[in-house]
Amino acid sequence: MKIKIKGFITSKKSELYSDCADNYAVNREHNKFAISDGVSKSFFPKVWSDILVKKYVNQKDWKNEEFIIECQKEWQSKIDEIVNQPETKWFTKSQYNRKDPALATFVGLQFIESEQKWIAQALGDSFLFFIPKDSNKIEIQLSSKVDPIVFDNFPDYFSSISIHPQKGKVKIKERPMVEGTFYLMTDALAEWFIQDTEQAIQKLKNIQNQEQFLVTIEDERNTNRLNDDDSAVLIIDISDDNKKEFTYSEPNEVVYLSDLIKKETEEIEESKKKETSLSESSSNSNTEENKSEQEEPSKDDNPVNETTKEIVEQSTEIVKSNDTISETNNDEETKSNETENLKEESTDNSSNISDEKQEEKLPEQTPNETTDNPKTKSIFDKF
Repeated sequence: MKIKIKGFITSKKSELYSDCADNYAVNREHNKFAISDGVSKSFFPKVWSDILVKKYVNQKDWKNEEFIIECQKEWQSKIDEIVNQPETKWFTKSQYNRKDPALATFVGLQFIESEQKWIAQALGDSFLFFIPKDSNKIEIQLSSKVDPIVFDNFPDYFSSISIHPQKGKVKIKERPMVEGTFYLMTDALAEWFIQDTEQAIQKLKNIQNQEQFLVTIEDERNTNRLNDDDSAVLIIDISDDNKKEFTYSEPNEVVYLSDLIKKETEEIEESKKKETSLSESSSNSNTEENKSEQEEPSKDDNPVNETTKEIVEQSTEIVKSNDTISETNNDEETKSNETENLKEESTDNSSNISDEKQEEKLPEQTPNETTDNPKTKSIFDKF
């Protein structure tokens, strides 16, 4: 028999991969496969579902009681370690002290090469479907739900603490190996698969990688055909190669949640580093600008200094103007004085000239002529 496996998983639309409580595991050496859905309102359901699937595939044979006891011990050990961390919140410690359990649904599948058969176990609303080759109809359907199937918030489950017993009874089924495809699904995808099996089979066949799976999930959610919940699926295709040995086709496209979480964490850290770098760069740039403004203030940015400068320049112009006016007035005054002096000299000269002329004319006057001039009177008095 030739076996080909595909596995895809995602969280709710608004959550990270690290919030996802669905898990699956594959062990090709043991030909075992498992899927589990942690009940979100229980105590550390992600840890519990992860332990269940890994413990199942790594055990060669299924022994229900031993399997659950070993899983419970491992879960308790991990939770003790988590709760004893100093950063643990008080309400987490309160749940721990109350001994609140983790809850999870489960499906396990094993191929037994020596007997050329398969055997499966299921509890809760996670499902196993088998579709024969060249068919679009469900031939085998396995879960602990009874007909008519109703998906609700109260599924059967395994409990992580023995004082809180599991709900429901594990259903077991086995059949001979034949060609066809097994689908292991958590509740959201199982409900979608049952409602329109033919369309669901075609869409799942077309998915070849995680990116295509995410696109399909988004489309189905946006059209309200798929509930917004954690979603996981293992697709195991069986073909007859006329050999009894089980061999696996390569490559097998199985995407593990742990790898998705690791990649997501790295991307978040890288994004934080870039944001920090940009913030520091912006801060340094602002600091340099402020420093530059303090050392070399801009003329345009300092209206007070500009106004002061204008006032000083205007004052200087006024002083220069006053000096010019003063010099002009002085020059004019000097010129005026010179003009006055010239006028006085001219007047004096004119007066002297007039007197001389009068003296020259005096002898020509007749004796009988009278005058008010004292000099004249004085001359006539001699006679």
